[in-house]
Amino acid sequence: MMKSDSMEQFHQLLADDWENRLQEDPLYATNAGDHRFNDRLPSMSETAFHQRLENRYLFRQRLEMMDVASLPENDRLNSAIYSRQLENEIRELEFRAYRMPISKSGGFHLAFPDLPLTTPFNDARDYQNYISRLNAFERYASEHVHLMRLGLQEGQVPPSVTLQGVEAALRAQVVVDPADSPLFLPFKQFPGTISTADQHRLDSAGRTALLRSVVPGYQALLDFLQAEYLPAARQGIAATELPGRHAFSNHRIRY
Repeated sequence: MMKSDSMEQFHQLLADDWENRLQEDPLYATNAGDHRFNDRLPSMSETAFHQRLENRYLFRQRLEMMDVASLPENDRLNSAIYSRQLENEIRELEFRAYRMPISKSGGFHLAFPDLPLTTPFNDARDYQNYISRLNAFERYASEHVHLMRLGLQEGQVPPSVTLQGVEAALRAQVVVDPADSPLFLPFKQFPGTISTADQHRLDSAGRTALLRSVVPGYQALLDFLQAEYLPAARQGIAATELPGRHAFSNHRIRY
């Protein structure tokens, strides 16, 4: 195969992988400056993660079928980095690390209230997209709870020490007045491009989404944490206590 053919195949692989990642995670797409999916939240179902693993397998297979040795030096380096990235992601998905999605230092519960900081608010459509995401939060939170319940059943359980402080973070989002939520920030000052009538409409829709989706989503997550997750959390911290034991621990050490 000619060098130009190999290079074209490799660049197409990277482009296809990138497009797949943007579609898998609309929040990542927004952060990356691609606003096609600004009205959506990712699917966090077990089925969705199985599909992500299958996608990674297919991309790895395509890479393995390429004549990497014929690539220019910079793309040989890129292919090595990409291969390592794929292998790490595949192993994480195989170990189902996604079933432990929250801790005191990170997780969707902490990232979501920062959504106003990464979302464009230039016109009414931007606001409507944002409201669609607020309305999707209860489903989004429920899917995370389902993943964590599967983790409880199969041993993917975080150490108790990593969950200290999560209760307070969740409780802070369970507001009575929508205006007290950090997610209400965009409705406190509209751009001049939006008419007064639309401002009133969007303000009302935002308040409703917060009270009917976001607050119930955080409340359900808090209830689950207190009733089921914290009591079942591990006292130890070793990765060898998780399913996969030394294989998972060695994977994390290598990473």
